[in-house]
Amino acid sequence: MIKNKKLLYLLTVSVVCLTVLLTKMSSVNSSVVVESYPEFTVLPIFTSLPEQQGSQQYFKLKVIPEKKYSLPVIINNTGKSSSSYSIKLLVAASNNKGHIDYASSPTLVQKNNLTNLAVNGANKKVTISPGSHKTIVFKIKIPKSGFPGIIAGGIYVRKELTANQKKAVLQHTVMLNQFAETIPVLLSEDFNNSVKTNLKISTITTSSSKKGINKLSLVINNSSPTLFGNTLITVKIYQLKIGLKKLVLSRNFRNLEFAPFAPLTLIVNTDRALKPGNYHFLMYVNSGKFSQSFNKKYKIVKDSKSYRLILKNDLLFNKSLLLYTIGFVLFLYGSWWLKKRGIKKRAD
Repeated sequence: MIKNKKLLYLLTVSVVCLTVLLTKMSSVNSSVVVESYPEFTVLPIFTSLPEQQGSQQYFKLKVIPEKKYSLPVIINNTGKSSSSYSIKLLVAASNNKGHIDYASSPTLVQKNNLTNLAVNGANKKVTISPGSHKTIVFKIKIPKSGFPGIIAGGIYVRKELTANQKKAVLQHTVMLNQFAETIPVLLSEDFNNSVKTNLKISTITTSSSKKGINKLSLVINNSSPTLFGNTLITVKIYQLKIGLKKLVLSRNFRNLEFAPFAPLTLIVNTDRALKPGNYHFLMYVNSGKFSQSFNKKYKIVKDSKSYRLILKNDLLFNKSLLLYTIGFVLFLYGSWWLKKRGIKKRAD
């Protein structure tokens, strides 16, 4: 009988504790709305922009040096509660998928970019009642000296989390979607005036397995104020041996996009690990009338823990430096020997 009472008591306490826990979890989750769609829209306003080129749903302005321009957007809160929004002017860049992100922070930023042109601030915040809308206006001024090519960026609008939502995220009780929209902005003194495009491979990093290098990461910098897409990049790697040139890798990357003064990272995976030896690296870039090629020779060497890629020019430089050093040492030794011999002859 005593055992049955103890068992009944334990079961009762367990049920009460579970009920309290479920009640607390329910109260936390009931105060947080997990959104599955944005509940807001953003549209550009073109009525006061005679400089607008075409009827696109983004800003494309033909501008004049030293003149001011307005970039107005209207934000509609289609939800059932008041919401706060952060609005920013940001710079365009190429993302890790090879497409242009018009609201980014690229490594290379041109001197005259959308953020720097703002005269009434590049960051704004606003709260909008449910079913209402507000107009946000960014004002920019074109420098007196103008600028070559294209300035690309965007008006980035993000819906902010409520206090309850932030608390829930910190407590890891719910996962929330945070929605954002971007209106692209393109500025140019003349969109038809072509500017020379120049691409450079700034860095090549590698990943290796036990057998050799199995992945190359190429950072390609667009060091010019040009924006272009529909780009095909072909990468070929040949293994070099005495009297033999063997193709070991061929890859095509299609529909890539380059933003002005921004890098693009290209990941090249190999079918088979590239083993130590000499290699010839070729890369061809084609977009419309633009084309550029890269031609380098590398040597793969094995260290104690991994494999490294060394530019053959660096190897040649090191060899030349070594030869110069040896020659200089021989010259010093020869001078010393001749001097010593001359002293000996005079002594005789």
